[in-house]
Formats: sequence, structure tokens, C-alpha cells
Amino acid sequence: MLRIVYLLLLSPLLLFSEQQGKSILLVCSYHNGMIGTDLMVESVQKNLKGQVKNIYIEYLDGKRFDQIQVLKNFSLIKEKYNNKDLDLIMAFDDLALELFLKERTGKLYDLPIVFAGINHLEDQDLSNKSDITGVTEEFDLKGNVELIHLLHPNKKTIHAIIDQSITGNREKHRLQNWINSNSQYDIQFLDDWTYDELAEKLSKLPKEDVLLSLTLFVDRDGNSKNMGDISRYIRTHAKNPIYGGHDVKVGKEILGGKVVSLVKQGEIAGSLALEVLSGVPASRIPINRESTHKLLFDYHYLNRFNVDASNLPREAVVINQPTNLIIDNLGVFIGLLTFILTLIIFTFILLFINRKLKLKEKVLLELKKQAEEASRAKSDFLSLVSHELKSPLNPILGMCQLLEQRDEIANVPEAKQDLNVISRSALRLLNLVNDILDFIQLDRKEVVPNTTKFNLSQTLEPTFDAYHLKAENKHLKFDVKGLQDIDLIINSDAKLLIRMIEGLLSNAIKFTREGEVSIVFEKTNDLSKPTIKICVSDTGIGMDQATFENAMLPFSQNDSSTTRVHEGTGLGLSICKNICALLGGDMKLGFHQELGTTLIIFLPISHTP
Repeated sequence: MLRIVYLLLLSPLLLFSEQQGKSILLVCSYHNGMIGTDLMVESVQKNLKGQVKNIYIEYLDGKRFDQIQVLKNFSLIKEKYNNKDLDLIMAFDDLALELFLKERTGKLYDLPIVFAGINHLEDQDLSNKSDITGVTEEFDLKGNVELIHLLHPNKKTIHAIIDQSITGNREKHRLQNWINSNSQYDIQFLDDWTYDELAEKLSKLPKEDVLLSLTLFVDRDGNSKNMGDISRYIRTHAKNPIYGGHDVKVGKEILGGKVVSLVKQGEIAGSLALEVLSGVPASRIPINRESTHKLLFDYHYLNRFNVDASNLPREAVVINQPTNLIIDNLGVFIGLLTFILTLIIFTFILLFINRKLKLKEKVLLELKKQAEEASRAKSDFLSLVSHELKSPLNPILGMCQLLEQRDEIANVPEAKQDLNVISRSALRLLNLVNDILDFIQLDRKEVVPNTTKFNLSQTLEPTFDAYHLKAENKHLKFDVKGLQDIDLIINSDAKLLIRMIEGLLSNAIKFTREGEVSIVFEKTNDLSKPTIKICVSDTGIGMDQATFENAMLPFSQNDSSTTRVHEGTGLGLSICKNICALLGGDMKLGFHQELGTTLIIFLPISHTP
């Protein structure tokens, strides 16, 4: 079973490989350079490209030479190829096929034949050869005559132009037989002429007559013209509409008609050749007699001879029409129109959405304005109340200090203890008021750094002395590291720096019950932007990144339990963060640890606001 499947899959590949090794002899009745012959040859070569090993092409030159010379040419071809390893013969046009059919001996006689471009083929012509098939290009005389009477109902006589070549004589014979059985049509021959005589005859034809152009290659004196010269000759001398046999003549010398496509002839012949080479006997392939005909007309000739294009059969094709961008590119135009309409609709939708957004923006701006006014009023109120609270607090603290020094108080423990409670509460309230005032100033961006050069160690030493005492009061160890080592002169705002350090140390001591609080100074090695790194660490309750980010918000603390246990408004870190930014620095949380917190501050050594 697997072997059968393998053979089925492999057989097309083997067949293709076998075809690629085949050789073909292609014999053309006419000469290289004749448009019709060249088109068929090129079409076959394109169709067989890569499919066969060799295509040998020979020409009999039957348009320019008489029958004796054509026979000599054929003998030379036989002699040249009798000893070549060939698999198929292709014969183009009547002469070549006729000569191969008459051949009764030799190696070429045994080869299958595929023909194309044959005008005169009867079944009896193939009686001596069975392995033959092909495609005919028989001129559809009946179809063209009926078409002429349809499009020119007032025309009287049809003149059939036929030359003196072998093909022309055969065409005349076939046409005469058809005329004899269709006497209702007035068809006259223009067949005995030289080119000069034909020019005169064409110029004197009545306007009511029509021409059929069949073969015009050789005149009575043996003079010949190529297809290009014939087309120019006809255009110059003919004043009547002309119908003909091949599509290549439409628009060059003929108005149109039911014509034969020479490219299609070559395509079909190539396909038949491949079929025969694949192993199908030529005798089993039907001869193609109709597939290459098409109705083709030239737009300019239709207008010249006042032929109404609406009378043409529906399947007719009109070439050389003026360019109509819309009709010629209807698909593109419809696509473009659809795209434009989509854009217009989309634009209207966007305009509608934009209008809605603008209305919402207007409302939001109004709400923002109201919120800012409310915030400003709140800040003004807080500032006013804070100042009013601060005014009596300073005298209260001063009076407490004076009372502590009096002997009658110092000698009464209960009175001294009560006075300490008053002093601590007043000081706590004063710190709270100062925090609120600092926050309001920072929030309103009223604080502008006043940068000066100062010695960092000398400036911060009094602050650290004060916080040594605060730490000792809570039985905490307080340590300052690295400050003396760097002994640095920096350009910054000393007051804001002290305020930030105080805030960080106050927070660290406040949230640490036992252990230590430390502050470490270190100069970084970044030459492009000299920076000082300050790390404030404690062994307090600790915080993670989310808690840190929440603590940066004003009036925010870790959770409700801290508000009950620890003092403060939740402004400390927010104020420190804003001061750090004013000094051109950055603050972030160090590595997370279960016990304690480390805050890291990076400050530029020289800052210009």
C-alpha cells in the first residue's frame, strides 16, 4: 500500500523530469520578423520555458519565395534534423504542415505533430497521419460577412483582397467555394495586382463598399512587403472600412471583425505539445477549431466610418479607446471613494467627540478653577490660623522658660512637672504650625532657593548636636558617618538643606522605639554631575515601596494605628520631598528590610535653580 502511495506521489515528478529531457523541432511556414509568426513562436517559447530541453526553430520563408524554393528549404531542414534525437514536430501555418503530411519516409515521419495557424484543414488531409493534433486559425468568413451586413446595412459590395502567394491562392479557392453556396452576398476579388495597381483600385472604390483584407504579402510581380509596410500602405490608400483575419491588424489597417488571436494560437499549441510529450497520443487529442476567435474592433476606425458601437455584439472588445480614468480604474475609484467617505464620516465622528470633549474640558476647567480657589482659600485660612496660633505660642514658651528658672517653681516638683507638660504641648503645637506654614509655602511655590557656598560639615554640626540630645532622651544611639571625611564645600541653600535634614531625622527618631538612628554622607564618582549621597537609616517600624509612596503625599501616614501611637500631621516626608526637589535632588527608599527604614537622598554639589 505504501509503495502505491509512493508511486502516485512520485509519478508527477518523474513525468516532469522526463518532459524536461525532450526536444522539439518547430518549423514555420514564413520568415523570422513576420509579426504573426513571431507572436506565435514567442507564445510557444514562453509556454514551454523550463518544460523541455530543446526547441529548434526553422523557417520555410513561404511568403517571399516560390514553391520550388520552399521545397528546397524543407529538404535542407530534413537533412539537418534527420539524425537529431527529436520527440515532437510543431508545424506553424499551412505550408509547413502540408509538407510534413506529404513526407512518407525518414525519421521525421514517425514523430507526432502539433500544428498551429492552419487555415485549410479537411479531415481527409490527415488520412495518412494519425498521431497529429493542433489548433486551426481558419478565417471565419461567414461570421465576418454577417458582421459587415449588421454594422453596414447600406453597403453594397464586399471586396476581398488576396495576394499571389501560395497561401493567397488557397484562401481564394476556399472563399470561392463559400461564395458559390452563399450567392446572396455580393463579394468580389481583388487578387490580380501589383502594389501600384492595388493602390489605384483602392482609391477608386465606391464609398458604399467594404473590404476584406486576407493576404497582401506578395504581388503579381513577386514583390513582397512585411506586415508593418502593408499596414502603412493600406492606411494611405484605402478609404473604405476594412475587416480582416488577425488581431494584430486591428487598429493598424483594419477596423476589426471576428479575428484570430495569434498569441492564443501559440498558447494552445504549447499546451497541446506538453500533453503529447507527457504520453497522451496525439490522435486522442481533438483538433481545436474555435477557441482562438474573438470579436475585436478599433475605436478610432469605428468613429472614422461612423459605426455605432452600441450595435456591436455584447462580447466585442473595443481597443484604443480614449482614457477614462474613472471607467478604466473603476475598482480603484470605488475604493478611493469609499475611503474618502469613510474619512468624512470618521472626521464628523471625531468632530462630534471633540465637541463633547471640549464641553467636558470646559466643565473640568471650571471645576479645576473652583477647586484651586477652594484650595487657595483653604491655604489662606490655614496660613491665617497658623500665624494666629503661632503668635501666642512664642510668649507661652518664653514664659514657661522664665517660670522654670524661678525658685518657687524649681522647689515645687508638682509645679515643675506641670510646667514641663505646658512647655512640651506648646512646642508640639509650634512644630505643627511650622509644618503647616512650610507646606503652604512649598505648595504655592513661594519658596525660592537662595544658593550660597558653604561648608557642609560646619553648617550641619549644630543640627546634629541637637538631635544627639533628642536621640539620647529616647535612649537611642545616634551616629553621623562620612561627613568629616568628605569635608565638602557645596553650592546650595543651607536653610532648606537643614530643614530637610531635620525633617528626616525627626521622622526617624519619632518612629524608632529602640536601636539607633544614623546618617551617612558619601560623595559619588560621577564626574559629569558631582553629587552627594545622604542615607538616613533607623531601626524603627520600617516601610515598603507602597507605604513610602503613600507617605510622600501630604497629610498621609502609614495607617490608622500610627496616628494613634505617634504624633504628627503626615506632612514631614512630603515637605522633605519638595525641599529635595527644590535643591535639584532626588529622594527614594533604600532596600526594603523587615526592621527599620533607609531613605536615600541625592543632591548636586553645585545647584543653580
